[in-house]
Amino acid sequence: GRSVYAYVGNEPAGARDPSGMIKWEGQSSGLSFIIVVGAAIERYDLTSECIDGRQAEVTVIAVGPGKGIGASIFDSGASVDTTVSFTDNNKSIDPNVFNGVFVQYSAMGSYGPGKGGIEFTSLGHATDSGPEFAFGWGIGIDINVVFGSSTVTDVEYKNCSCKQK
Repeated sequence: GRSVYAYVGNEPAGARDPSGMIKWEGQSSGLSFIIVVGAAIERYDLTSECIDGRQAEVTVIAVGPGKGIGASIFDSGASVDTTVSFTDNNKSIDPNVFNGVFVQYSAMGSYGPGKGGIEFTSLGHATDSGPEFAFGWGIGIDINVVFGSSTVTDVEYKNCSCKQK
């Protein structure tokens, strides 16, 4: 039969994308305060996949005004710390891919300690690998959009062990 892993050279653990998209993974943390109009600031600490024995670690700061609808109690300012994953369309590691426009869409619903939501983020020319889920505390429902800028503030290159791409 047909191999579902053919797309990654039958090595799913290597997660190699033959189209050349570089994967970046890490943590994000941020603070937003949006009641009709507001703002958000996010920090991303990301590490690229290993390409040709090299990888990069970057810090990205994203900030922008936001608009939203809905109402929340105890959660109009949300601080979220979550694992994130981004991809870009480069064939080599380029941290500057994160410089540019910051766009974030989010929808959250909460009741007590059971806040759950979905979020999509774009930093420069890199997009998240799919909707991220965030959890927290509050009562309410919100839909927010943030549009601003993202800037790489720190880059560190490291050697790593990996297969040639």
